[in-house]
Parts: sequence; C-alpha cells; structure tokens
Amino acid sequence: SIPRQQSAMIPILGQEVEGQRVSIFNERVHEKHPLHGLKLKNTTNLSLMGGPLTVFEASSYAGDAQIDTLSPGAERLLSFALDLDTEVVASGKSVPDTLVSVRIQRGTLLSTLKARRERTYTVKNSGTWARELMIEHPLDPSGC
Repeated sequence: SIPRQQSAMIPILGQEVEGQRVSIFNERVHEKHPLHGLKLKNTTNLSLMGGPLTVFEASSYAGDAQIDTLSPGAERLLSFALDLDTEVVASGKSVPDTLVSVRIQRGTLLSTLKARRERTYTVKNSGTWARELMIEHPLDPSGC
C-alpha cells in the first residue's frame, strides 16, 4: 500500500537483461564530457514497454533514462548521466581543395574537386575504471 500523496516505483520485470556500460560523446550534447550510457539488449522473451528507467550500479543510484518499447532481442543505446571523469577535446581542420579532373561536356566546363576534413578526438580518463567510449560524429549534410 502507498500512503496518500506518496509514490513508489514498482518493478515490472523480474528477469535480468543484458547490458554493457559505455560512455557516449556527442559534441552537440556536451562539448567537453561524454554521457554515461548503457548498451541494453532485451534478452527476455517479453516486450519491455517504453517509459522511465532507473539505473543502479553496485546497489547505488546511477541515473535515469527514458526508453522506447523494446521487443525481444532488440538493442538500444541509453544515456543516463554526465561522465565527469572523462574529458574529450575535439579539434578539426580542413585540407585545401584539390583539383581531381576537368572535362568539357556539350560546351560546359565541368571540374571535380576533392575536399577533406579531419577531426581529432583526444580523450582523458581521470576515473578509476576503464571506459569504452562511443563517439557520435555528425554526418556532413553537404556530402563532403
């Protein structure tokens, strides 16, 4: 029973599910620190309904996440807290365009250029445990 004006979280799954701890870096989410994350795989034969998810590590609260419905065998990547023990510095540079080819077609001069961009990620782990870091790098909409 729950007293008036009180709430409680009720476990709806009494089975273990497979999960792997990761750190997830996305410069658009936070420019310096990755998020603590979890690669979650539904290893049960039940569909897990979407909703809030509380993450515990070694019997201590680690954070909250929101999950979509997860069918049996499906996998999701969840983020639940800021990883302050890990710092990522992203730097980039563009290499000047290089002319690859030139041709004339029906009186029009067509040239092909090659452009290259480089992005370097430097990671510093000041925590006490090793991390698997996933970097979410944005796709360039210009196609370069």
